[in-house]
Amino acid sequence: MSAKTNFIVPAKKDQISVISEIIKQLMSTSGFSLKEILEMQLAAEEACTNIALYAYPGTQGDIHITAEIGDRLILSIEDQGTPFDPTKCNAPLLQSNADERPIGGLGIYLIKTCVDEVCYEFRDGKNILRLVKKKA
Repeated sequence: MSAKTNFIVPAKKDQISVISEIIKQLMSTSGFSLKEILEMQLAAEEACTNIALYAYPGTQGDIHITAEIGDRLILSIEDQGTPFDPTKCNAPLLQSNADERPIGGLGIYLIKTCVDEVCYEFRDGKNILRLVKKKA
């Protein structure tokens, strides 16, 4: 059996801690390990920071989040900003020196390594990013 929670926050960096705290509460009461909680918090923080910084250039918007929790946490993060598919980004050149690497891409890499599944779709004028974290 799973439970579903929906919430909306302004797409602002100062709201990331609110999202992170909700994830912590949901996952800790559902028996996820501290490592699993921290990994999901990091992935959500990276995704929502990108939305706050880039999705709504010159305007303001919201981040809509649905959390479905059971033996896994399925976190759906939606915005109505500029379409962007993070699953299409190339892996960063981790072997190169920091000076030689192009700027960006590490946050998306972190998202992909912290969760078990990352899915993206653009539907009905919305970016929908789904992050899945399984309970060990």
